[in-house]
Amino acid sequence: MPTYDYRCPGCGAEFSAFVTMSRRNEVPCPECDRAEVEQRVTSFYHSGSAAGACAPGRCASCAGCR
Repeated sequence: MPTYDYRCPGCGAEFSAFVTMSRRNEVPCPECDRAEVEQRVTSFYHSGSAAGACAPGRCASCAGCR
């Protein structure tokens, strides 16, 4: 299950929730219990040996590894 980041427009609380993709829009605010919260756009880092992926310093095929 992924972790999603949220912000509550009611009280301003920012929080993360570990939920299934199908339930990511059903997360209430843990501070004020408001049902309508905004999912924040966040980034992630992937490291591995999958095609097209490389770890820093391991190859010369992309600008991120040089």
